[in-house]
Amino acid sequence: MRHDGREIGKLQSTLIPPVGENLILAGRRWRVDDIIALAKSVYVSPAKGGKAPVFRGQAGEIHTRVAEEMAAILADSDEPAFLNNDAKLLLKAARETALRSGLLARGYIVRAESIQWFPWLGTRGLLTLELHAACDGLEVIRDELSITYKKIETGRLRKYLESIASGNRTALELAQRMGIKVFDKFDDTLMEDLLDEANARDRLDLPGAKLRSEQMFQVINQVA
Repeated sequence: MRHDGREIGKLQSTLIPPVGENLILAGRRWRVDDIIALAKSVYVSPAKGGKAPVFRGQAGEIHTRVAEEMAAILADSDEPAFLNNDAKLLLKAARETALRSGLLARGYIVRAESIQWFPWLGTRGLLTLELHAACDGLEVIRDELSITYKKIETGRLRKYLESIASGNRTALELAQRMGIKVFDKFDDTLMEDLLDEANARDRLDLPGAKLRSEQMFQVINQVA
């Protein structure tokens, strides 16, 4: 990580947020301005105000099956016998929030200037949706369970979902848009075109993103 011509610290590639997002490093808040993956360089500038900084822990990928089980638990009413009282209260609160927000019925939450979608996909599926959004010029924020589309109306979101469902983009086209391409040992020794092919195969979930987009498109049409 570099600022003003000097190194301010180091992070694993998997912990670096996309350009435009914030992180905390060396006790300060920074905005990611540019990422040069092959040079292993990230250029940042001091962040002022705005949304809370993103700090990504060292947890591994989330599989889609895990995300689907989370949704099933929220929709259920049973209390697992192994939960203690505090865990039962947290589960109850999560279920009530999901119900009140309409999350379980629609799968998304409409806010003042954004739409937050919970497609119940794993890490690879969410990244795939984010890259599709980059292709369509949409500004998004992706976290572990959802993707938020900023300053968007349902009409434009519908077109975005329709374009994903059409399957016109290949995994390789999406991988070429990844800001961080180096993940594994010796990745930095590969040419960028080989990295794109490897990431298209190992880091994305095109079928999952396509299926969820088709489902979400149908939901939005029904609401409309």
